[in-house]
Amino acid sequence: MSDSRFRIERHSWDEIAAEWDGFVVRASGAPFARRVWLEAMAPVAGATLNAWVVYKGEEWVAACVVPTRRIAGRTVYRGLPTTAYSAVVHRPSTSRHSTSRTHEYHAVTRLLAEQLVAACDLAELYLPTDQSDVRPWMWSRWSALVRYTYVLPLTPMLPLSDSARRHVRKTHEAGFTTTAEWDFDDFWRPFASTSRRQGFAITLGADALRTVAERMHDAGMAWMIRVQNRQGSCVASQIVLGERETASAYMWLAGTEDDALASGASTRLMVSTAEEALRRGHREWDLCGADLPGVARFKGELGGELRTYFQVDAPRHPAARLMGWARGLVRRSGRNPAGSDR
Repeated sequence: MSDSRFRIERHSWDEIAAEWDGFVVRASGAPFARRVWLEAMAPVAGATLNAWVVYKGEEWVAACVVPTRRIAGRTVYRGLPTTAYSAVVHRPSTSRHSTSRTHEYHAVTRLLAEQLVAACDLAELYLPTDQSDVRPWMWSRWSALVRYTYVLPLTPMLPLSDSARRHVRKTHEAGFTTTAEWDFDDFWRPFASTSRRQGFAITLGADALRTVAERMHDAGMAWMIRVQNRQGSCVASQIVLGERETASAYMWLAGTEDDALASGASTRLMVSTAEEALRRGHREWDLCGADLPGVARFKGELGGELRTYFQVDAPRHPAARLMGWARGLVRRSGRNPAGSDR
């Protein structure tokens, strides 16, 4: 596939890092696409970053950052753990006509799709919710799998279910309080309890997650809510990603202590987080995944809008299919990325 209007170039991360955030911010990209996230997460995941940029003249039209590693002499895609959406970014279209916007999106997406297949094995991308047209990926022989998330509109009166309201009321009657003070050690205990209870491995470990979380917090793109019981102990905690006064906040990691599951603390955590997100100037909160039954039921109680997004997987040659089978076996054994409901 070719289009004389556009060209695509591969760059090392060092070549384009200085320009990357400017492009992402203009495109309203999620925190998972920001430079600080990529540079913090890639080393702890053992990945090397490269980027493919689609140009029109000298202007960036679209770009994709691809983390990879070498396995058995081959370059293999390495998805960054706990990353809800891959760093696939398109510029805001300059055309007023929907057909022109669609034609551009299709052309540059097919360029990216075909170059990524040639560049690495086992490419697997989670497209942001605003990239719901996956036809150009499929035309390039990628497969597409629909995924689900809830996006909660942030208003002074949240559209909670009656059950959620009862849970919140129960915590108030029990004397629970919330704080937005940053304390990773306090956050970690309920999160680790949830990891043990649900059987997902924290593949990065506490120190690696702390490194990423602290860097995001220092950059003004990560904040925390903790629920404390009457004695002042943290029983539920959550880290959210999102820069102040940007449209969207994104759920990252959350957990609740085993002995607080019946207390309503988990729901209080979500409601208090939504209230803090509104105070920080966000208009909506993406809960970043609702594919498992229990997760879907819990997040649905908050009254958010159900939205689809897509996982797209590159076509596999025989060796890649074997590696993909092995990777799937690892996932089915329960060693999933921390905080993931996939």
